[in-house]
Amino acid sequence: MKIIHFERLPMPGGYSIERLFRAVRNAMPEQFSVDVVRCETPYHSWWWLLKGIARARARAAEVNHIVGDVHYVALGLPGVHTILTVHDLNHLDALKGWRRSISRWLYFDLPLRRCRFVTTISDCTRERLVRLFPFVADKIMVIPDCVPDELASRPKVFNTGHPRILQVGTASHKNLERVALALKGVRCILHVVGRLSETQLRRLEDCSVLYENSVNLSDEDVARAYEEADMVVFASLKEGFGLPIIEANAVGRAVVTSNLSPMKEVAADSACLVDPYDELSIRTGIRRVIEDDRYREALIEHGYENVKRFAADVVVGQYARLYEEVAAHSV
Repeated sequence: MKIIHFERLPMPGGYSIERLFRAVRNAMPEQFSVDVVRCETPYHSWWWLLKGIARARARAAEVNHIVGDVHYVALGLPGVHTILTVHDLNHLDALKGWRRSISRWLYFDLPLRRCRFVTTISDCTRERLVRLFPFVADKIMVIPDCVPDELASRPKVFNTGHPRILQVGTASHKNLERVALALKGVRCILHVVGRLSETQLRRLEDCSVLYENSVNLSDEDVARAYEEADMVVFASLKEGFGLPIIEANAVGRAVVTSNLSPMKEVAADSACLVDPYDELSIRTGIRRVIEDDRYREALIEHGYENVKRFAADVVVGQYARLYEEVAAHSV
């Protein structure tokens, strides 16, 4: 069976979607042949819309799967043979006025109407999508993220005196500035993956947080960042899923994350849940993980169990069944 994955061209700071679906392809059963077509976003060129639609039309296959952030290419694909995965609505949330109206139309309304099936990566995203676009309710399903291939258990002796804390992401909803406030006076080094803004740099320096910053990392570099960390902080304000939670679980690192959906459902009992709007709550969670050895070890053990829900073969089985249904409809 021939399948095309349509994804965005590489972008600075873009990690999770590409790594996720690379793992999906690597675990796909032999009877599925999957190629990748990369399309422009508004970030890449003035002619992104026409070029992307033309490329999609030229490469359409028996099953077409838009795997993230190029929803608009559905306009160039046969809808009955097409699946769209929506990871979150953060881009739409950030826009206002006519820009929001155009994005809603090109990236959501038209593609959602056209595609045969729609998947989301969490119940939280599904509920938001159905609330905004009720017509999608009959063709939407949840298929969660899976653990990227390069991440595996790497036990490490925890540095209680000066732990290395990893934060993945610097977009505003990643909440780095509150994390900096929470770390004021805490002996640690914060490794931030993602480009820092001037405001974030000032906050880190004002709070006297010792930090390192990495950008444009390879998959192997991201895996190494998890392995070198003593713990992971992911006090995000909103997510479609929260991939760093299960990535930390897989490597064997304790996680502090938000007590909001979908993070709390993804983490289950494998993370210390905190109020991401309260720096004292974040600070208390971080200090508990650093200071309470038994609690930290319990989180790690629960993480190894939790991540089994998101193994690539489990997730791929769900996509494979969906591909078979689309292909059967096209006969």
